[in-house]
Amino acid sequence: MTFESLMETEVGQIIAQDIYPMASSPIAWTLALTISALILLFRCIFFPCITLRGLEGTIETVDQLLEKYRSDLASSLPICVVGCPNKYIEYKERLLR
Repeated sequence: MTFESLMETEVGQIIAQDIYPMASSPIAWTLALTISALILLFRCIFFPCITLRGLEGTIETVDQLLEKYRSDLASSLPICVVGCPNKYIEYKERLLR
């Protein structure tokens, strides 16, 4: 007997004795479908909601920082009213990057 023929019979035995009964088991299929459904549920619904909440929190923080910056800029430079909007827009763009 050669090594190749020995491997062929062992592979055939493994498929016939281990893999086939497991693949034809309704419990295994039910478990696999349940796990697949949970993965899809988390990937399509749960994780995007977490990302959206984080993004909304970041936007609120940026808005608060911009309001603080605008009030600080207006209080410190009341004469330079023309330059304020440009600095504010530059600061806003830098924060949102």
